[in-house]
Amino acid sequence: MLITNNEPIDENFYEVSFASTGSGQDDPKNEKSQGQPPTVNLPWLLKKVIEVFKDGKERKLAMYSTIVSLSGIFTRVSGSYKQKTCFPNMGFMALAPPASSKSVMMYPKTLIQPIQQYFLKASQEELKAYMRLPKKGPSARGNPPPYKVVFIPANISSSKFLQHLSDNSPDTPAIIIESEMDTLSITNASDYGNYSDIMRKALENEPVSLSRRMNNEYIDVECPKVAIILSGTPGQVFKFIHNREDGLLSRFLVMSYNNNQGWQSVSPCPDCINLTDYFRELSADYFSMWEFNSKADLKVTLSSQQWSRLNSYCDEKYSEITIAHHQDATSIIKRHGNMIFKICMVLTAMRKYEAQLFVASLECLDEDFYTALYLVNESLYSALELYEVLPDVKSPNLNNKEALYNALPEQFSRGEALLIGNKINVSERSVDRYLDEYVLKGLLVKIVKGKYFKPGKN
Repeated sequence: MLITNNEPIDENFYEVSFASTGSGQDDPKNEKSQGQPPTVNLPWLLKKVIEVFKDGKERKLAMYSTIVSLSGIFTRVSGSYKQKTCFPNMGFMALAPPASSKSVMMYPKTLIQPIQQYFLKASQEELKAYMRLPKKGPSARGNPPPYKVVFIPANISSSKFLQHLSDNSPDTPAIIIESEMDTLSITNASDYGNYSDIMRKALENEPVSLSRRMNNEYIDVECPKVAIILSGTPGQVFKFIHNREDGLLSRFLVMSYNNNQGWQSVSPCPDCINLTDYFRELSADYFSMWEFNSKADLKVTLSSQQWSRLNSYCDEKYSEITIAHHQDATSIIKRHGNMIFKICMVLTAMRKYEAQLFVASLECLDEDFYTALYLVNESLYSALELYEVLPDVKSPNLNNKEALYNALPEQFSRGEALLIGNKINVSERSVDRYLDEYVLKGLLVKIVKGKYFKPGKN
């Protein structure tokens, strides 16, 4: 059973800032909004990203991926959350069927590319200077300089990943942005490449270290900072997040949607914007924004009213999740609460650049706070849907799951599935979860609500 997202976060604010710009599909009272995200009262550089997309899902995807990408480059922005220093680093995953415009997520990489080139060029010049040094004598080479890159590939060994974080520490941006989630999943499945634990710690800015016997290798990063942006199909996510107790789920903002657009014209359009050129030109402004924010520390604060709203929202959702899901699922709202503050930090840093403010501390604007609350509220329900279809850690249910599927007829209703489940000792809740999982994996087709078809069943 899923909790119902049927109440606006702040009705007055929605009336002003979340007004529909399309067909009304973006009503925040809907259980899962698939329409336009809030488009007014945003930082102007964020508006420039999303205004070129007409479809609501594409706008929302561009908005999430841009904000999370920026969370990886604002290394000198921080705040205090739950009595400890917090940095804006976040994870984000977009889940949709193949060919569902998930490539929109990659445009922020174009925006960050000049920053990547800046550090890559500096690292290459430092390495060349190092290689020109004599190998012996008073001015011997010593250790090579850190090789700093902004974009860290997903296909990488755990030790190399940690080395990148070490080289970039404390203030060089670090971002993993990958359009095929399987790339990271396959890497994590290998012995040398499994860095899932490093990702979990790095997204929380917790110390990470590695020591190996070969070459007396020892790497220690006191405060790693990284942003992770991934996309994939619903089936791929099971290879990346293995079960409900996998801490990666609660550390990611999640956007999931179905592709119901139909065929979109691919013909040349004289009046249409070339998105490749558009984002390449916009990247100069994003470089300037990073450069401005990289010169001094910024501490972001919330007003007492904003803290009160954040606490009341999370407390309400915590209670609902406990009742509708399970106590274990409350980790999602706990970390999503933190991501409200993290998004506020990103948007406030954008405002600092926008207004050319030379200040060490800045309070989040109300419009930015409620934008953060909107995005986290949207993500929360996608994350809970994913939680529901993930397997339990200790479950006899893999055999039960297979037995239930084999026992299902070609066409059936939810009620019939519950009766079959009862005969083989599968609980009502498990039956519902398995049905959702079968649909996600393409093993069942949902005809209408509560009615299913089993393809290939003779």
